Amino acid sequence: TYGFELRTLDVQGTPAGVVLRAGWPAIAIAAAGALVLGCWPTRPREETPAAAAPTRAWLAWTVLTLALLLPLATLLRALLLRGALADFGPIALRGAAGTFAAAAGAGALAAAVACGHLALVAAGARRTERALLAGWILAAAVPGTIAALALGAAYNSDMLGPPVYDTPAIMVLAHLARFGVVAAWLGRSAALREPRERRDLRAIDGGGLRGLLPALAPQAALAALAAALAVTTLGAGEVVVAGRLEPPGWEWTSQRLLNAIHYQQPATVLGALLALLVVAGAVA
Repeated sequence: TYGFELRTLDVQGTPAGVVLRAGWPAIAIAAAGALVLGCWPTRPREETPAAAAPTRAWLAWTVLTLALLLPLATLLRALLLRGALADFGPIALRGAAGTFAAAAGAGALAAAVACGHLALVAAGARRTERALLAGWILAAAVPGTIAALALGAAYNSDMLGPPVYDTPAIMVLAHLARFGVVAAWLGRSAALREPRERRDLRAIDGGGLRGLLPALAPQAALAALAAALAVTTLGAGEVVVAGRLEPPGWEWTSQRLLNAIHYQQPATVLGALLALLVVAGAVA
């Protein structure tokens, strides 16, 4: 609700400073959450109880089934009854291609973010890693309009505007800003889940950064892949920031979704949702 009010101010042409001042309570809450989570004490894994894994698996499958079956069945029914499949190709395909390309670019950068956090935790640079994590949390938690205004202030200039703000690069950076926290958490989690025996062997062997990289390669590969896929899917479904920053001359699913919702075009909305579902299913 708060984010919607800020977006309304922005659409009406309100100066960015006024929107920022109107959003200070939401920013303060996001900053407090980022500070708490960034400083939350964490310990490396010692061992996992054998009986806990099956219980967690059954709980996860139960929640997944309840959360997805009914909405998915309703959506599929609407797709068939409202002619969305016939309209999807000519209406939404071009915008979907550009949207997923920008999201994939953010996913590639997210893979590097995950590897960076993994290396920082494994190397013992906990304070630096926590400060970076707090920044990612803040960027993800503030209302989307505030994030969009901040990115615009940073890149909409004579020097950075033509190569960044006026090109799909701004969309890649926007997706990374909103969902980079997922990559950071994945990298941190991979480092904390490293078996104690391997941590001890690394400490004995030494070798600095040259020895650290090969030792972390298995965890880094998995964390990077998971981060790339997750951020790609989340970026493809982001609407508020993408709708505010999309460069002129490009087709984006976000703006098409907003226009279709505003003008009561359910077939177009359903077609875009179908594209997101296909990509999310493939990623999963």
